[in-house]
Amino acid sequence: MWSLGVLLYLMIVGKPPFVATTSTYLYKKINRGQFSVPKWLSSDAKALFKMLLHVNPDERCNAEDICRHSWLPVYDEITLEHHEQSSLFVAQPEADAAILDQVRWVVVSE
Repeated sequence: MWSLGVLLYLMIVGKPPFVATTSTYLYKKINRGQFSVPKWLSSDAKALFKMLLHVNPDERCNAEDICRHSWLPVYDEITLEHHEQSSLFVAQPEADAAILDQVRWVVVSE
């Protein structure tokens, strides 16, 4: 979950959660769990990052905690069924075969 927290932070905030001028100082910040969150970040997102980047792995959240977190949209089985049926892109076997044929042609012709 730690890695997920780091990646999610990087994608949302646009920089790593732990930044320092030297690797020694960086390791100290990581070991202490010292990171700051921008003021513009929602309180739910801030709470999620604190759960994901908790120093003690035994106290860090798990996948179920993340799925139930208030920052994420709530999905139930009905919502998921509707989402699957209303997908913007539905792969067609014919299209997949045509793409594979093109890839094979490129690989063989090289």
